[in-house]
Amino acid sequence: MLFRSDTLTRQVDVLLYDGEDYSTPVHSFITFSSVNDHPRLDLNGKAAGKDYVTSFTEELAPVLIVDKTLHLFDIDNTSLLSASVQLKTNPDCNAESLFLNASDSRVTSKWSANSATLELDGRAPVSVYQALLRSVMYKNSIDEPTPTDRRAKFLVSDGLKDSIGHWSTIKIIMTNDEPPCSSAVTPRPALGSATRLRSEERRVGKECRSRWS
Repeated sequence: MLFRSDTLTRQVDVLLYDGEDYSTPVHSFITFSSVNDHPRLDLNGKAAGKDYVTSFTEELAPVLIVDKTLHLFDIDNTSLLSASVQLKTNPDCNAESLFLNASDSRVTSKWSANSATLELDGRAPVSVYQALLRSVMYKNSIDEPTPTDRRAKFLVSDGLKDSIGHWSTIKIIMTNDEPPCSSAVTPRPALGSATRLRSEERRVGKECRSRWS
């Protein structure tokens, strides 16, 4: 637990005693200067560690890329100014994006395809930014995504200092698509191939019927 100390001046009084009487007190004053600490972000919430790992399955719905208990804290400030989430690896380019599944009128959000960054901007309470960051989603609209991990870096700013960057890793799960079943007429084979063709037609026809039934 972090505690914020106050900046009131401290006074230390020094007296000497010779066994019979005390000396005149001598005073020492200690002053404190306030230092702004950076916001603190934990993508993994109540679980161990501060980074997060999830998975996205090809052709399925967008996924949340942080824990639902993501924790955001600033010991010096009750409000924050901005936040960003950047895809550091996005081999499928414009097919990939990040978006918020929540909103607040005090904070604007914008996805920049050029920098692959979701930008949040606007002075709002820490609790508002925490709720918004808890809703960050990853989407990939391509039919066959590149099967490498994606990494998204989260940063939060109070206007003076940025938080330490923390990472969400998105593992891409590929699915095995069925081969297309074509109804096109197969050209007549050369003499001697009729037996092989009839066998192939029976096999393909059986596969198609089993899919359509």
